[in-house]
Amino acid sequence: MEEHDKITHVGVILSANLSSSERTNSACSKGRSALMSIMGIGIKIYGINPITSTNLYQKICLPSALYGSELWNSLTQTELLQLEKMQRFCAKKIQSLHWRTRSDMCTSLIGLIRVEAHIDNSKLRFLGRLCNLPSMLCKSIFLTRLFSFKLNCTVRKLGFIPDVHRILKKYGLLNYLETFTDTGSFPRKQIWKIIVRDRIREYEQNQWQQRISTDPV
Repeated sequence: MEEHDKITHVGVILSANLSSSERTNSACSKGRSALMSIMGIGIKIYGINPITSTNLYQKICLPSALYGSELWNSLTQTELLQLEKMQRFCAKKIQSLHWRTRSDMCTSLIGLIRVEAHIDNSKLRFLGRLCNLPSMLCKSIFLTRLFSFKLNCTVRKLGFIPDVHRILKKYGLLNYLETFTDTGSFPRKQIWKIIVRDRIREYEQNQWQQRISTDPV
């Protein structure tokens, strides 16, 4: 039997050494390639409206780049920076801006939030789907992992549960998970989607204002 250092499982690259750098490189390449493939329809100077181009980017390029991001975990700051650079490249291409244009300006002009926020949104919505599952095998596995993490049954805290716990704490949503573990109650799909969307928007707006206020030039 032939051995491999990596394998692609349902479109996601898995590495034998648990490194995610190759997967991140592939995601960035997919995002840029997807944008370049649709530029012929008018994404250029005096082409289609940049807002329309942004909608195409969010509906075609981002989903292509972030496919399977619900299960990405332990992304390094270097990998997050790579993903942000991919989005900045796309944002500048969409608006036909010079490559040295300030990143906060080119993304805020067309209403883009950071790629990290998109990944957080995917993970939190996936959590909502897991919590609202009926009694079945995959929910039993999820609950086993969740309570193992909560009761400190594992030494190395890696994977989806530790990541989503950190994200919930980051956006001030940890009380929803605590309520679920205590009572089994969790917001329904549409309600949870709105809660997550609004909290992420608020957080990203605050972060943007802080960056602008500390370095306004």
